[in-house]
Order: sequence, then C-alpha cells, then structure tokens
Amino acid sequence: MLSRLSPALAGALAMMVCAFLWSTAGLFIKLIDWNPFWIAGVRSLIAGAFLLAVVRTVRLNWSWPLVAAAVANAVCMILFVLANKLTTSANAILV
Repeated sequence: MLSRLSPALAGALAMMVCAFLWSTAGLFIKLIDWNPFWIAGVRSLIAGAFLLAVVRTVRLNWSWPLVAAAVANAVCMILFVLANKLTTSANAILV
C-alpha cells in the first residue's frame, strides 16, 4: 500500500504512526503488569522483528562505535521502562 504513495507522503504517514506509538508507550507500560526488564525485552524484540521485516537484510560492520551505540540504546530502553514503572509517565517522558 505504501509503495503507491509518494515518498514524502509515505514518510509523513510513517512518522505519524511512529509518534502515535511512541506517545502511547507510557500508557501500555503502566497497563502491563510485567517486570520492567521483560517489557523492555519484548519491546526490543518487536522492534527488531519489524526492522528485519522492513529492511530484509542485515549488514553489520562490527566496530566499537556500533557496540557502544547498541549498549546505549539498550540502557536507554531499560531506563525508560523502569522510569515509567516507578514514577508517572509524564515525569519519565519529561526527564
């Protein structure tokens, strides 16, 4: 369906869907009664599966900056979910 749209419109729609999903993240984290590490892991698994489905190829040139970025992203995700579980979503998003 997106292939029939202009690249600019497809990009705008993708950004709108991304913004909607990102803005509801705090709500769903609060509603799900799981350990924060499980939630972060499932979120990462879903994101990885989506990216693999969209990109379809994985070409990684392993380097220290790549590993550092992956670790930073994992820490950011875990801390975001922990902050949402331990405090209000507004505080976690604002900080």
